[in-house]
Amino acid sequence: MSDQTYQGIWVRWIPSTWEKGGEWTTSIQANTLADHSLTKAIFILEDMRCVFIPMEGMRGALSSNPPNNAGTIVFVLNPRKKTVNGIRLDFGVVTSQTKRKKDNRALWDSLNPN
Repeated sequence: MSDQTYQGIWVRWIPSTWEKGGEWTTSIQANTLADHSLTKAIFILEDMRCVFIPMEGMRGALSSNPPNNAGTIVFVLNPRKKTVNGIRLDFGVVTSQTKRKKDNRALWDSLNPN
């Protein structure tokens, strides 16, 4: 999935195929993580939850994760436990108001840039 930045916010779309047992595996480019003009990370999950995390917390939680050869840092996000790689962070989770999967799917498709 693609990522975007907007007015100091890094946005990442995560498809449901990346979820297992309530944990969502995703990644961030090391240069994006190091960009101090970014103050927040927003993860939009395909189940229509949005997770809001301060980038300072992301930087701390991922500080021991080295990037791979492509410059990517892979990590696990758990919205229920509010953790990144098992480290508890102060972040918010907002859930879509609609409970119908069909409506969520249509919303995901309309918003997802891919």
